[in-house]
Amino acid sequence: MNSRREIQITTVSWYSTALIRDLVQNLCDKAARPELLRFLVIDNSDGKDDELPSVISEDVNIEIRSFFGEGLQRSVAHASALNIGMKYLDATYVLITDPDIHVFQPGWDDICRNELSKDFSALGAPYPPWKLGKIHDFPSPVFFFTETESLLNLHPDWYPFPGALRRSYNFFARKILRLGPVCSKERLRKHARLRSLAQKLERKVGICSPDTGSKIVESMRERSYLPLVFEAVYADDDRLIMNESYSSLLDLAKHFELYLYDDKPFMTHCYGSGVFHWKTERSDQTEFWKESIIAYEESFPKCA
Repeated sequence: MNSRREIQITTVSWYSTALIRDLVQNLCDKAARPELLRFLVIDNSDGKDDELPSVISEDVNIEIRSFFGEGLQRSVAHASALNIGMKYLDATYVLITDPDIHVFQPGWDDICRNELSKDFSALGAPYPPWKLGKIHDFPSPVFFFTETESLLNLHPDWYPFPGALRRSYNFFARKILRLGPVCSKERLRKHARLRSLAQKLERKVGICSPDTGSKIVESMRERSYLPLVFEAVYADDDRLIMNESYSSLLDLAKHFELYLYDDKPFMTHCYGSGVFHWKTERSDQTEFWKESIIAYEESFPKCA
């Protein structure tokens, strides 16, 4: 493994050139040691995205690998591309991340390295609590930071889905857990009792909506890996409401995903999904997500 404490940032692109370009700029700008960042982009269009090579720069170490993901279910395509990416990991650390994230925290790279130097084996952004039936106590591929050797020792398989029988069970379990259409992100945010009921049901039902990386989390549990997860917050969180300057963060928490580390904004994830339970009236507006990021960072230049 590389001795320079390099971080290999691995992400999957599906015609996501603009997001990849912003991601590279953001992570380099906010890094304490940008010279130790390397980017590995798995192109799920198998080279058909003519714009993607434009992200390559003389100033940043970027490698693009192709994979044919067309026609595969979204999570399967993502997981299959990440599995390809595992073959090219050779830095000391790896950050698996989605293209549509933005980090607020300066020195994020040193924070991640320092936390792993303690007792933690992995850290990052879990699936947020309103995504019922998913894993909330381990990092997800939205932002998953760990030592490369530790990850490869698991013989990682990012494929998310179990066998047909378990999948059938999960389908009906999700209906029960989400109370049909009732447990949407908006309703869970507005109604504390509904949120409490959903959490109790989730503890009984368990993981019924396994997503990309769920098998890796199972392997980590078996080996007693200790995770550190950021906190995904609702827009009614007092830490946001009590600060009048946080209006743009309220928008990010309400319509997208906002994560705190040590009670401070660490990152946001756009995730423009069409899933009924998670979307809001503006959750598919990427430009609004970007405007909210800019508004916050202009209010707090120390984060820029």
